[in-house]
Amino acid sequence: MASYAAKNGDMPAVFAKTSEKNDMPTGAAVMNGIVATVVVVLAPILPNQDLFWSFFALNLVMFLMAYLPVFPTFLKLRRIDPETERPFKVGGSPVFLKILAALPMIMIVVSLIFIAVPLSLDSETLNATLPITIGSIVFFAIGEVIILVKRNCNIQEDQTNQDEVIVEG
Repeated sequence: MASYAAKNGDMPAVFAKTSEKNDMPTGAAVMNGIVATVVVVLAPILPNQDLFWSFFALNLVMFLMAYLPVFPTFLKLRRIDPETERPFKVGGSPVFLKILAALPMIMIVVSLIFIAVPLSLDSETLNATLPITIGSIVFFAIGEVIILVKRNCNIQEDQTNQDEVIVEG
């Protein structure tokens, strides 16, 4: 996903890097490794160890949220484009496929609730959970802003290209 987005200019070029041996994307894995290494190296010197675990939980929330759209997309593609040849096809009736897509979504949502939603209003729970909740909202919002800015840039580029064609024509 990150490699595709980077090749389309939606993410930094480092994410588009692939292995010379098998052409598999490696950029995201390398960047994830770098960030994880920095966090692990800095963890012992952090004044508050909860910061490390909050970062870890925030990473988990973002990771799980990225999978939420996968299951409805699976169902939609199966419905609108059933004839496309795919390397692997899940068999079953439409009801079975809906159940198959719903179960992991339910588990992800429940996991997100337990990780990022304060289930108690005592100060200890709020201190542990609110940084994760707020961080998730902030980073999700930043991602949406980046998407909107990129979309506006693409619209402006398309308009400029159309204007150039009209002038040349």
